[in-house]
Amino acid sequence: MPIESMTTSAAAVATRPITRVVAPNMTVECVPLWFWVFPISTPKLSEVCLSITQKPGLSPYTPLDFVGSLPHMPYRLSFLGMELPNRFRVLVVCTANICRSPMFEALLGRDLAAVGAPFEVSSAGLLDLGEPADPAAVEAIAGHAIDISGHRSRPLAALELSSFDLVLTMTREHLREIVIVEPEMYPITFTVKAFARELAAPRDGTLPDGFRARIRALSAGRPTSSMLGQSREDDVADPYQLGQQEFDTTAAELAELSRHISLGLHALAD
Repeated sequence: MPIESMTTSAAAVATRPITRVVAPNMTVECVPLWFWVFPISTPKLSEVCLSITQKPGLSPYTPLDFVGSLPHMPYRLSFLGMELPNRFRVLVVCTANICRSPMFEALLGRDLAAVGAPFEVSSAGLLDLGEPADPAAVEAIAGHAIDISGHRSRPLAALELSSFDLVLTMTREHLREIVIVEPEMYPITFTVKAFARELAAPRDGTLPDGFRARIRALSAGRPTSSMLGQSREDDVADPYQLGQQEFDTTAAELAELSRHISLGLHALAD
């Protein structure tokens, strides 16, 4: 339906609604909307928010609530709908994507959303299992008010790694596996612990403009030889089949790392 203004008119075509996960406990139902503003003929894709669902125990949003909260959310309002802009993409990697990486994905996604940072966090594993999260991981992360019971593992090999702005691994072995296959990923691939340490390190001078350039600047001077050796100093230990207490300990460690990294990423993205 054309929309008239003083100097231009516009036409829009809506497509089938889709559901986006914008935070671990929040989903947004959107309608993709192609629109043209005349006399400019190039179509632009936007998304109109229909509804927002938050769980558990949180009051549901309405679209107007969502608009009102935009200064604190990783999404911004655009003409003719809520456009989901180019966000910085973070990938979390572990062995099977059923224990450590889904827990950290959920924690980091929540913490970044809480500080209003424009990031999209996802996870994958070196193995191709297609399985749900380990029940012990589900229980451990529930202690941090997050539900990952709907998670399904996915293989790293199915992803286009170059589409990510930052890759965080649970161990140096995972980092090596990635860099062996795609050496160009090294400047933006870190273990979670090493990245938290880089963010906390004092720096001389100023970082370059732009988030992606700043991530690469953090990697400057980091020799590839740092991936070698058997040291587990930078590893988050795998709790798989070690009992609930080990999972709870790992979840607490990941929660602490997430708090530090989310604040650091927010600062880099400003």
